Amino acid sequence: MRLLITGSEAVQASAARIWRKQAPHCALMCGYGLTETTISATFLSVDDVPASWSTLPLGTPVPNTEIAVTGPDNQRLPLVCG
Repeated sequence: MRLLITGSEAVQASAARIWRKQAPHCALMCGYGLTETTISATFLSVDDVPASWSTLPLGTPVPNTEIAVTGPDNQRLPLVCG
């Protein structure tokens, strides 16, 4: 295997660390998106997983796509792209 792509759910950083250690030759790309509309609307190519991360970031929107992340009050949250 040369590439593992995840989809739909947030990836736990601990799982990504294990994967990178066990299969350093295999690229890891994490996708995230609403399952009601698409499997993945954002992608993050994972090379390193800092110890401070508990989950992987959402990543960057796919081309020609805009995403909005909202909090409990339905207000937009700032985006931090990987």
